[in-house]
Amino acid sequence: MSKAKNDVWMKDCGTHYEYLAVYCDDILVASKDPQALLEEIQKIYILKGVGMPDYFLGAEFGRINGEFTDRGGTSTWSAKTYLKSVIDRFERLLGNLRTFTCPMDPDYHPELDDSPLLGPTDKSMYRSLIGSAQWAITLGRMDITYATSMLSRYNMAPREGHLLAMKKLFGYLKGHMRGKIVFDTRKMDVTHATFVDAASWKQVYGDVKEDLPPGMPIAKMKPIDINLYFDASFGCDMLTRRSVTGVIVFLNSTPIKWICKKQNTVKTSTYGAELVAGRLAAEVILEFRYKLRMLGVPVENPSVMLGDNISVIQNCSLPSSQLKKKHNAIAYHRLRECVACGIIKLGQVKSEQNYADLCTKALTGPKLHGLSKDLIFRSLDSSGERPDSISRT
Repeated sequence: MSKAKNDVWMKDCGTHYEYLAVYCDDILVASKDPQALLEEIQKIYILKGVGMPDYFLGAEFGRINGEFTDRGGTSTWSAKTYLKSVIDRFERLLGNLRTFTCPMDPDYHPELDDSPLLGPTDKSMYRSLIGSAQWAITLGRMDITYATSMLSRYNMAPREGHLLAMKKLFGYLKGHMRGKIVFDTRKMDVTHATFVDAASWKQVYGDVKEDLPPGMPIAKMKPIDINLYFDASFGCDMLTRRSVTGVIVFLNSTPIKWICKKQNTVKTSTYGAELVAGRLAAEVILEFRYKLRMLGVPVENPSVMLGDNISVIQNCSLPSSQLKKKHNAIAYHRLRECVACGIIKLGQVKSEQNYADLCTKALTGPKLHGLSKDLIFRSLDSSGERPDSISRT
């Protein structure tokens, strides 16, 4: 059993590791010779549906050609089959769903909705819609993360307006079912970001170094880079004026985790909200650096954190910068110490290039598709080359 996750098992094969991912009675094998490993398991257990994965926990696997890996073709991960099934079911109950260009109206605020409360039957339907949308997010549909997160807060007492908003969300999914994640193992091009060259941190935090976890297996796999985009929408909750944090994590060029979370405190400035988002992002990077190392994957370089607030980037990258608001001190020093340890490297990107915007606010159709086309709606030619928008040179 690996120390990264209890459901992932690993075996030392000398030059590399083999992995088993177990979920109830389903098994995924990552190995140079998966058939040999499955034959060993079949000596004890009866296995059904052995072969290349095509459908797993609601997700549809596919294969495409192109130079995404050193071997050429790669796998894709899609929620299309799951979405088609749930949308067909909901349309039988709710009637035909209209298609929309975005999952939530940018001018709609669920917290201000004062329409009548739903009855027991509609309330149950609303919760079913929320649950299905949340699983779609788990299967890669990060473009509905913000809308689902905001609407799921009203599971106990949903209103008619909330139900209409959920119908619009599924109307958007009905017209955009083909989104998929491409497992791209090439290094991510971050030349569109601006980095600050820092001087020595020794005078501020001493000779600090990254605290490596004890009991790490010997690194035998290929090194992986962690790249992260973070953002915060300042005071977007019209009732509490709390901000929302958005984070999207990439392993090399593959999006692997997305977070939308309302902040626990009210911040009085955009700088404070972005600093809180940066602290959460740093914690996520520490989590992934630990997990990868415990799977025998070397993490050699500082993880790249990209945000669009230049004040946060400079204050946490330059040792000479000073904090002027003491209530931000914890997040401020947490970020700076991670930079000083060589765990993260902060860079600034333009707001329209910040993928984390998908998880912080309701976007208009053009902006939503401008960001999501690089993540789940990638246009791929026969050679598998990425579109111009992802290189951003």
